[in-house]
Amino acid sequence: MLRAEHCLLRMASKRIGASNQLLLESLPMRKFSAALIVLAASAVAGTASAASISVPNVPAQPVYQTVADTQMMVTHTYANLRDKPSTSGKLLGKLNKGTKVDVLGKAAGGKWLHVKADTKEGYVAANLLK
Repeated sequence: MLRAEHCLLRMASKRIGASNQLLLESLPMRKFSAALIVLAASAVAGTASAASISVPNVPAQPVYQTVADTQMMVTHTYANLRDKPSTSGKLLGKLNKGTKVDVLGKAAGGKWLHVKADTKEGYVAANLLK
């Protein structure tokens, strides 16, 4: 136990009693600090009790999903290449029917594809490509 945690435990035990001190000493170290925070807050309020708080590890959600090296072709008369995966995104160019693009990833739940056509890179509505 770290010295600072030991001092906090002694201070908290004076407020909460020996039975809760034993509970605190049996907590794993990563839950110990969270329990001390709860105890310190409740001791100030006068309602001290031991508690354990677990913080789940939540993986970050990527803005776009990477797709394997895929090449697709414009199947409609034309497809707009935009700077954002939205019809309100700035128009970077028009891709004519039959134009091949390299798919770099998916965006907006798969409704848009991040593509590269020649030297330009942008987003095209997925339903316009096959």
